[in-house]
Amino acid sequence: MTRQDKKRLLGEYRICMARAHRLRGDMEIYTACREGLEREVQLSLDRAAAIEAAISQIPDLLCREVMLRRYVYGDTLEVISDSLNYSTRHLQRIINSAVDNLELNPPS
Repeated sequence: MTRQDKKRLLGEYRICMARAHRLRGDMEIYTACREGLEREVQLSLDRAAAIEAAISQIPDLLCREVMLRRYVYGDTLEVISDSLNYSTRHLQRIINSAVDNLELNPPS
């Protein structure tokens, strides 16, 4: 290795150290973001489980089926209406009654 090559490498020292310092800071930010995202994921999963548990406690089978299909599976009233052979208006009344009687705890 020539003297010029050695000087060039030595000259890169500050650049390398600055980059390492910046990357370390980026890693700390990433770690904090990741931990926050993991908390958000867990909170969402906990809320979803609480909703499913509340719906599963509905004693009326038709009402429970309609609520599951509407809120858990995301079916539209029209799709549910076609498969269960009830009017959308009647299904909306079922949903409204179920929501009024649903035991849900507010998110913390």
